[in-house]
This record gives sequence, C-alpha cells and structure tokens, in this order.
Amino acid sequence: MFKIVQSFDGQQNTFEIVHPLSGLQATINATQGATLQSFKLSDQEIIGIPDGWRYLDCQASGLLFPFANRIQHGRYSWNNKSYQLRINDSINRHAIHGLVYDQAFELVHTEVSEHSASIQLAYYHDGSLEAYPFPFKLQVEYIFNLEQLMMHWTVENLAQQKLPYTWGWHPYFRILNKEQMKLSIHAQDMFKHDATRIACGKTGVTEELYFNWIEELDQCYSLNNDVIRWEALGKEWSMQSAACNYVQLFSTPDIPYVAIELVSGPSNAFNSGEGLRSIESKAFVTNSWQLAWKDLNH
Repeated sequence: MFKIVQSFDGQQNTFEIVHPLSGLQATINATQGATLQSFKLSDQEIIGIPDGWRYLDCQASGLLFPFANRIQHGRYSWNNKSYQLRINDSINRHAIHGLVYDQAFELVHTEVSEHSASIQLAYYHDGSLEAYPFPFKLQVEYIFNLEQLMMHWTVENLAQQKLPYTWGWHPYFRILNKEQMKLSIHAQDMFKHDATRIACGKTGVTEELYFNWIEELDQCYSLNNDVIRWEALGKEWSMQSAACNYVQLFSTPDIPYVAIELVSGPSNAFNSGEGLRSIESKAFVTNSWQLAWKDLNH
C-alpha cells in the first residue's frame, strides 16, 4: 500500500510518498517549486540533489516555466515591449530556469491505493512581476506506481493577452559508475553555444549519438522522437514528453550525477524564437513527462 505523509518544519512543506514493500520513496518539496527532490527505488537513490549543492543554486529536478533554459542577459521582447528578468546565472549573467522553481505551491489533492499514489499541487502567478506580467496558474500532478513516474502539467493563461513560454523538467540522476551508463539519442540537430552557453546556431545530426559521461558535457539537441532510453543501475530506463522535443544533457566529472532534461526549446528561445510557444488569453495547455523502468533481465 502506498502512503503520503506531509511534514512542515516551520519553513519547508514536504510530502513523502512511500511504498514500504518495494523500497520506493519520494520527497516533493512544495515550498521549493513542487520539486521532486528525492526519488529512490529499493532504497537506492535515482533522482536527487548532488552532495554539497544547494537546490536554489542548481534547481535540480526543478519545474522549468515559463522558460526552460537561459535567456541572454535576462532580456526579451514580446508584443513590441521589452522586459528585463532577474539575473540568476551569476557566472554568465543570464536568467535561467524560469520563475517557479523557488515558489511555494499549494496542495490541491492527494490519493493513495494499493498500486499507486498521486499528489496535485498548484501555483498562481498574479502577473505583478514587471519582468513577466502575464498571470497564469500552473498545476502539476505526480503519479507514482511500481513501474513508472508520471508528471502531468496544466498551465492556464489568466492574462488578457497571449503569454510566451517554454517548459521543461530538470532531474539529476545518480549514476555511481558513469562509464557503465549507456544512453543514446536520435537527434535532428546539435546546437552550438557561445562561451556563456547561449545557443548560436546548429548542425544537423545524421547518426545515433552515444555519450562519454566521464567527461564534461553540457549540450542541447533537437530530437527526432520524444523518447530517451538508457541503461543504468541494472535497469532499462525511458523518459518521454510529447510536448518536449529537445533534450539538454549535463554531466561533470566531480559529481556522480547526470542531468537529462526534456525541454521544449534551447537556450535563448525567447529571443531566437526556436521552440518558443504561446498560450492564448484564457486558454490552457497540458503536457506530461513519463519516467519508466524495468529490470534488464526481464
């Protein structure tokens, strides 16, 4: 039987999703952007925050909205008006990872059964932020069972005009033996970046790509399909999102984690237009991310 336990320590409002027999454990921090800050199977960490890193600095597992990657110097224009976002990439002097990763979400609903558990949380952006004056409601639902994790989003535009957006999810997967991790993708294009990680062109990809996770990697690709597959921890994994046909891959040698981020556009989409989308006034859009697993010997 699944269980959901809510805790509040005076600052952080968290929800623990547990299936004791299987060792499945998950922690969702509603105070910090409804983020899945820990996910374990058989008591083994699958998704987490790298040791010594602060969530608010790295946004590991963050929900990325209304922009999923960097916006150059935080500046963009929409409907012939210019806006300036807060610079939170202090090294490269860009805005990064959206506006909701550090916002408090409200609990909407929970449900548990013998075979699954779900939790819904919501955030309301009132449009008072001068840098993004478009009110919206973002609702996220996590659904756990013993074979997959589903995450459903609904974004409703409460403004009197269209709002611009890209979206994505930023999970860090714990991989102790990176040299044994097998991941390949069917890409359409590989994006070129300047020294500050802003996309500045792309080249076509004609073959299946494989990766050396031991070396430094920070690269974005557009995909021919929306499924990413890899092998690690004795399991075959797949992650997909029908509305996200780009992937950002990140790895650095000093941490036993890799980031596999399905997003709907590359860096600087608000200025280049690559992957940029909009929601009509009073309309809504939906998307889902699915992470599935099975034992390699099955």
